[in-house]
Amino acid sequence: MEKGFALKHNGFETIYIQTVLETVFCKSILNEFAVKVNREKPTYNSVQLPGPLPVFTSTLVFDGVSYTGDTGRSKKEAEQLAARTVILSLLGNSWSTKTLYKIIQSKSKLHAALDRVKDNKGIL
Repeated sequence: MEKGFALKHNGFETIYIQTVLETVFCKSILNEFAVKVNREKPTYNSVQLPGPLPVFTSTLVFDGVSYTGDTGRSKKEAEQLAARTVILSLLGNSWSTKTLYKIIQSKSKLHAALDRVKDNKGIL
């Protein structure tokens, strides 16, 4: 069974989202959301943490609020994880849920199409 959570929209629909699309589209989702709700795009600050292995953390500012994501193995992954933190936070706000739902749903369809392409390549 895949990891994820159910997002209820207006009590009628439920969409299964793999841990917000496995973070692949989180920055894209957040940027699109910012444009749709007339907010500034988020700004990211990523740093490499000390240690024997490269590990990064990213903090972003969106709509005047600072968010820190989980650590990632690359700067890009850390930024996606920070964006996911914001998305999960926004899903709890009634003013943002409908818009986010539509954006996530469109990315979910794209993600499914990409998975089908990958699967078909494995068959050839």
